[in-house]
Amino acid sequence: MLPMRPRDLGGDSWADRLFSAETAAWVVDRGAGPEAYVAATSTPTTDAAHLSTPIVGPSVDPSVAAELLRTAVAWLSARRPARVVTTVSEASAVAHRALEEAGFHDAIPHYTLCRSSAPD
Repeated sequence: MLPMRPRDLGGDSWADRLFSAETAAWVVDRGAGPEAYVAATSTPTTDAAHLSTPIVGPSVDPSVAAELLRTAVAWLSARRPARVVTTVSEASAVAHRALEEAGFHDAIPHYTLCRSSAPD
């Protein structure tokens, strides 16, 4: 799944403008199309910054995923948020390991629930 427009990779929404947010996005593309993606948003109106859920394809070397996240965390660190929050799927072991290497730790476990859209 790819964004429809290049601007979809970064923030420039009404909420970003309202909260004076800065957003940046990074993509790993080694010439065969995107393999990993993460975006970061920081605003002076909140204590916490946000890192999008990292998308890391199966072909991405763990060291490349770690570098992607170090780059995003460095960008956020320059904006000095009190904390950075993100979510990651248990099924994404490479992304989870890269987040831990970037200093993230488990905070609040949560469940993802779904149901059929058809009426019962």
